[in-house]
Amino acid sequence: GRIEMMMATNAEGTQRAMVMTVGPGEIFGWSSLVEPYQLTASAHCATPVRVVAITASGVRALMTMSCSMGYRLMQKACQTASGRLRATRVQLLSPA
Repeated sequence: GRIEMMMATNAEGTQRAMVMTVGPGEIFGWSSLVEPYQLTASAHCATPVRVVAITASGVRALMTMSCSMGYRLMQKACQTASGRLRATRVQLLSPA
């Protein structure tokens, strides 16, 4: 399925804009794994989806118990963040 990631466009959070689409096999919510442990967007299902939901505190506990799992999870989170930053740069540099 497809999930649309939405971010607030005003201080009150009453207006939102779609900033990206997440597809099968992609992760979202990764910002809750690093301090200050805050989500930066909300997820809205654009099509029927199947999602595996894991609490951030549960993931952090697993990462503490297993260094190799923690490494793999943080590697995936970094790859995701890097890809999204790259996509943002392309959007910002594209002519309007």
